Amino acid sequence: NKLEKLFYFSLLRNSVLKKELRRLTEKLKEKKIQVILLKGWALKEVLGEDFLFQSDIDLLAREEDFPLVETELEEMGYEKKETLFYKLFKDYSIHIPFIKKSDSFIVDFELHRHLVFPNNSFNLDMEKMWYNSKSINGNKYLRSFCHEDQLIHFALHLIYSHSFLLALPNLIRIKKIIEEWNINWNKLTEKAIDFKVCEILYHSLFLTQKLFEVKVPKKAMEKLKKHSKKETLSLLKKFNENKIFKIKFNLQDNLLFKWEYIFFRFYFT
Repeated sequence: NKLEKLFYFSLLRNSVLKKELRRLTEKLKEKKIQVILLKGWALKEVLGEDFLFQSDIDLLAREEDFPLVETELEEMGYEKKETLFYKLFKDYSIHIPFIKKSDSFIVDFELHRHLVFPNNSFNLDMEKMWYNSKSINGNKYLRSFCHEDQLIHFALHLIYSHSFLLALPNLIRIKKIIEEWNINWNKLTEKAIDFKVCEILYHSLFLTQKLFEVKVPKKAMEKLKKHSKKETLSLLKKFNENKIFKIKFNLQDNLLFKWEYIFFRFYFT
């Protein structure tokens, strides 16, 4: 059936992506360049599960290392996919896609220099996030965010980056993090306050609780809500209604998403 075919296709494609990730990691290790693995692949490598189809590999590089990682990818045969948005707003771009064909599959690396656009209302401390990052499988050059920063990143990705579009995969990942990892909830809420992401984290956890009945400490939710703007929480609730379970989007949905995408950029500026 279709689901079974998709499952085996996903396993095969993931094996190709993992081979390419290993090749890049070895090259970066030789140059002593660290990168942080982001999103689904970060959880896949840390949890060791193929629980979701992975469309690409997202990596975060320090600003000073960004050109060096670009060079390594190009030497591996990858080409920049410079979209119209990237060409028009190059100075504001936070990531660049690199693409090539390998073993009959299209392999896509997205190289990030930051998690959010330059003009934003957040207060992310990237140096702290790098300092608190963990090595993956003993490799200090391939890293992942600490548990608390992972939750914050997925919340940002769900709401700020994707405006709730196809939210279910991100909510599943948040659920996995809560269930599989020992979260320091006091540390998480303090970080959310410092990073000014309380509304986004609160609403992401609220949705995850509502859909999957995962347990989030009441004190943590109360603390996040206390430090959130009521009007922002009300707005987020309005935007995500009836959208989480949508799998296919028509033209009207797509145009609406583009408007919401721009709206959230300006709202959190």
